[in-house]
Amino acid sequence: MKIESISLVQPSQDAGTEAVGHFEGRSVTRAAVRGEDRSSVAGLA
Repeated sequence: MKIESISLVQPSQDAGTEAVGHFEGRSVTRAAVRGEDRSSVAGLA
C-alpha cells in the first residue's frame, strides 16, 4: 500500500514530488526529483 504513494511519483514527478514533499519532507522531495532514490522514498513512506 505504501508503494501506491510512489506509483504517483512515477507517472507525474511534478505533481508526485509536491505530494511527497508535503507528505514526508523536503528531503524526500529532492530524492523523488532525482528518481534515483525511489526505493528510499518507499522506505520513508
